Formats: sequence, structure tokens, C-alpha cells
Amino acid sequence: SSPLIFDGLRELNSKRVSAWKSDSHDIWRNEGIWDLDENNQPRLLRPKHFALNKLGKTVNFMNDFMVPFFEKFTEGIRSVHSDAIIFCEPYIDPNKPVHGNAPTSMKGKRLAWAPHYYDALTLLLKKARPWVALDIGTEGIAVGVAAAQNAITENLAHVNHTSTTLGGNP
Repeated sequence: SSPLIFDGLRELNSKRVSAWKSDSHDIWRNEGIWDLDENNQPRLLRPKHFALNKLGKTVNFMNDFMVPFFEKFTEGIRSVHSDAIIFCEPYIDPNKPVHGNAPTSMKGKRLAWAPHYYDALTLLLKKARPWVALDIGTEGIAVGVAAAQNAITENLAHVNHTSTTLGGNP
């Protein structure tokens, strides 16, 4: 079966083996996101927990989660190396692999915006095919050597553009 074609559902972890050492280590249960009902079946208590931020607004993953992580990480590193340059890498959304610009709150703090690029078709097919590429700008497929090379050039130019948004420094 192809990794890109839906071909059914499969039950995973049918024996319900927990990833946590004990129930007291389950952070999502401790946060009240889920619990067991009277029949000992899992029950979702806060279905929008990951969709809304602390203010009840739709989550902006970068601003609500990544920037606070970058700030805490930077604080920890700088506590032992005050001049360190911190490389911050954005997350990859496989549904829309276009990187946004670096958050403006990071500007001028000896931080380097370090997005990266993977040619998704090469990863999926495990072999480079110079005649086809995904174009992240159009979210389409470029067919033909010239079109594929142009798409990859544009994809890399986009990554380069987003990496120079911290005051012109990559």
C-alpha cells in the first residue's frame, strides 16, 4: 500500500500499554484533559484543550508554544553561557510545509532562525527523482527537470527569506 493513500483503519495498542511509569506520571490525565469513566474506559474531558490557548483563542502553535519554549531554553543556556547564539528551528507542519517568518519577539536577542527544508518526494520515495518535485509555494507538483529544479530553487529561496527576518541576520 502507498503511504499517501488511505486504505483503512487499524487499532493500535489494543492491550492498552501505558507510556507512563504509573498513572501519577500521566501529564495529560493530571491536567484534566482525560480520565477513565465508571466502566474504566478513557473519556475525553477537554476536547478543545490543544485547539485553544489560555485565553480561549485558537492556538497559534508558534506564538503559544514554540516562542515560550525558545525563551525558556534560551534562559537556561544563557545562565551558563551568556554570549551563546541560540538556533531556533520552526516546527514542520506536514499539511502545509511553508515556514513563516521568525517571530518578531525574537529579534535582536542573539537568536538565529534556523528553518530547514526537505524534499518531501525524495523522503517518501527514498530516491531522488530530478524530473519531479513538490512546489511548496503553489502546493502543487512540478513535473519535468526544469520545472522541478525551479520548484526546489523557489522552495529554498522561501526558506532563505524566512531565515533572514531577525534583523537581516540568518
